[in-house]
Amino acid sequence: MYTIVGVELKSFNTKDGKTITGYNVWYTYDFPGVDGVVSDRIFVSDRVSNRSNFTPHVGDIIESICYNKFGRLFEVRPYRPD
Repeated sequence: MYTIVGVELKSFNTKDGKTITGYNVWYTYDFPGVDGVVSDRIFVSDRVSNRSNFTPHVGDIIESICYNKFGRLFEVRPYRPD
């Protein structure tokens, strides 16, 4: 599980002029052999956010981060206790 510790709204233009909007998301997680936690960052586009039905907020817990066969972020699955 991953805990979100930072969120930044981000927007940029691609080479062909399209505007991409989304979130830089910083998260922490436990890793074997590390005293404490490790951190990382992913960019969650609005498209991925809509597909996942998830808008990131500090303190949210992510159950899994899914990539497609091309290595692109496909879906973020938030933790939803039953």
